[in-house]
Amino acid sequence: MTAYLKKIGFATADGSPTDFYKKFRNTTTEGWAAAQALKTGYAPLYVRNEYMHKLSDEELKGLVLEETGAEQDSATVPLIIACIKQLKKFAKWDTPPEEEKTEKLHKDIPTLDTHPLKPTGNSGQLGLNLGYTINLNLPATSDPAVFNAIFRALKEHLLKPTNE
Repeated sequence: MTAYLKKIGFATADGSPTDFYKKFRNTTTEGWAAAQALKTGYAPLYVRNEYMHKLSDEELKGLVLEETGAEQDSATVPLIIACIKQLKKFAKWDTPPEEEKTEKLHKDIPTLDTHPLKPTGNSGQLGLNLGYTINLNLPATSDPAVFNAIFRALKEHLLKPTNE
């Protein structure tokens, strides 16, 4: 379930709820949030047909078959369609909530940065730290040499000094 919530934008990579999910829990904005979840989770279908949410069940099945390349008797296709139909029950395709309109207006107004980045300390470098997460799918093995080789390669290639 968590993987699906991530796919439709209701959960972050670590599984915590997003703002879309919080809006979905609010009865005044749930329709808009469900519509956004459909657009996010089923973006490839919307690329093929921008009115995917208006298709009949048979047309939707054809679209899913076309996009996935699945066989007519695939067990997955009815499940995909069922998920879409459940989200469509909540979705409202009219205007976004008032607060979203306000946010969009503020995003469109250009602003000047009045606090530029300044060097920190004596080194003259900018005070900017970046972080990233690497997920590894390790092989199922009990041989420690395999893991040693993987982590040695990671150390050599990812933890190099950046001034090379």
